[in-house]
Amino acid sequence: MLTIKQVKAGIASLAKSNEKRSDVVHKLLVSVTGHLFAHGDTRQVDSLLSAFSKGTDKKAIRQWLTTYAPVTFDAAIGKFKFSNTKKDAADFDEAFLLSDECIRWDSDTDNGNGEVNPLDVYARLTRLLKDADKARADGKREVIHAGLVSELSALATKYKSEAVDPLEATK
Repeated sequence: MLTIKQVKAGIASLAKSNEKRSDVVHKLLVSVTGHLFAHGDTRQVDSLLSAFSKGTDKKAIRQWLTTYAPVTFDAAIGKFKFSNTKKDAADFDEAFLLSDECIRWDSDTDNGNGEVNPLDVYARLTRLLKDADKARADGKREVIHAGLVSELSALATKYKSEAVDPLEATK
């Protein structure tokens, strides 16, 4: 059995390694996303997902990839499929994906200091609206519940025009 001193050191080491792991995973996600946009090859994405140990919740990683990368996830076969809806390489914005404005793959988790990373609903909504507009314009992908797009767009415009302080909006 470990001593209390060893347990404390182990916990500190674990916290530090988890923080580094999270950053490494995010950089890998951004890199494989860039390769997806450039080449349409999903093998690296599937390899990345399979690199996680059994018992790891891979849902957050799949969600991040299907949000920012040109892929869909086929649960029946457990693999990603390239999606032509975001095929244009110009859509890949590495600077954005590495910035604080991008929602990280682990954003809904505790960031190590007891605070939960915030969810920027406005940023996620505007990204969704942009993706829906692109899908409509391309005509390559059906926009399900398209009637919501105009209503959500009006809501986003109103929100922005009123310059609502995000901290006040949550009270």
